[in-house]
Amino acid sequence: MDNPRVLMRLFSMETGMRAGELCAVHKEDIRDGFIHVHRQQLKTWDEEGHQIFVEVPYTKDEKRRPHDGRYIPITPYAQEIIDIALRLPGKSEYLFHANGKQITKDSYAQNLKFFCRRIGLTTTNNHAFRMAFNSRLIELDFSASDRALILGHQVQTNEAHYSLTDKRRLGRIKERLTM
Repeated sequence: MDNPRVLMRLFSMETGMRAGELCAVHKEDIRDGFIHVHRQQLKTWDEEGHQIFVEVPYTKDEKRRPHDGRYIPITPYAQEIIDIALRLPGKSEYLFHANGKQITKDSYAQNLKFFCRRIGLTTTNNHAFRMAFNSRLIELDFSASDRALILGHQVQTNEAHYSLTDKRRLGRIKERLTM
């Protein structure tokens, strides 16, 4: 639990946040029972052609239409993760940091990929957490518009690309129908 990338992984599972958003959460973004998601980290290149990471004041869905981000409710488990992250060594404005330094989304992705492969998973990216979070919200009977709001999508995008419609849900559907 002293590895910020592990905390980021757990936080992503609990909130459905994008990798670039996880890296850009400031401590001040945690307030009043919500996470204010309104920044992301992007990979780009400087004038000399070196890869750099920059923080921008908008999320993926806001690039053309800024609307001050979105708010994700803090669950009890998310709060536990926040409490642990706030005790990470080093001073930083970021919730997740390594001895005060911002974690890059590539570093997080590499750590996640290594972990997933080590435990035998074939899906090794953060996007799978977002889809699983959306599925959890479906099982809790959240509306399509509520799920899209929390995940930062248009309803159509969420339904087309984040809602599982394959055979993995058939067992639960059968259970409910045969009760």
